[in-house]
Amino acid sequence: MDCINLAQDRDQWRALENTVDDELADIDLNDPDLNKAATKIQASFRGHKVRKEVIPKDGENGEEMATGQ
Repeated sequence: MDCINLAQDRDQWRALENTVDDELADIDLNDPDLNKAATKIQASFRGHKVRKEVIPKDGENGEEMATGQ
């Protein structure tokens, strides 16, 4: 790579960072719908983690073992 391409890449990253910062600044953190959405995402992720820990795996290939239910 030459210096010109690196300079262009750097400028593109800076422009992207500024765009993301602007979009994040527009979010109303006191919005009740935002709070509900965040709670739902967190609960879903926690459930995923618990299910992943509880379900026994069959060694190498990662297939679920029969639980007899």
